[in-house]
Amino acid sequence: MKNNLLIALIMLALPSVTLAIEKYEATWNPVTFSREPLLIGSASVLMWPNGTYQFVGGIYNSSANSYDNAVMFAISGRNGYVLTFTHIGHVGGYLESGSQTDYWTHSGKSDYIATHWNDIVGSGWHAAAHTTLDTLPLWRELQSGIGNVREVYSVVGPILDPIRTGGEN
Repeated sequence: MKNNLLIALIMLALPSVTLAIEKYEATWNPVTFSREPLLIGSASVLMWPNGTYQFVGGIYNSSANSYDNAVMFAISGRNGYVLTFTHIGHVGGYLESGSQTDYWTHSGKSDYIATHWNDIVGSGWHAAAHTTLDTLPLWRELQSGIGNVREVYSVVGPILDPIRTGGEN
């Protein structure tokens, strides 16, 4: 009994400590395309509390044919907010002209990320990749795994939903 009382008094005397999450990172490696097994890559989204973000990645094509490709991340916040990061690109095949590698780096600062940081930290992410320039099928695939969506904000990439409020396009 004395030990419990002593521990309780010590706990009251200690200052309250709140750990701040200083960075959010979501990495998908390897990025795979279900219908094109010879396309492979990696992609990452990094965000900081001040709203700064980076969306980086690359896709490599080891096939003879060229392909358009789209990669999308959906970061689902705790209160139904969803951030999307989308890259649309092209990779050449070894029998066709053009680079067999599609690298990208999108970086910037978003007031939306800074404002909703507490909803973002600790949240989950979903990602999908298709050989198409149409991002709507990607969004529909991701949305089925996210569940209830209150608001979509496209940080990087095309507008996906009429409830979107802004972003870099």
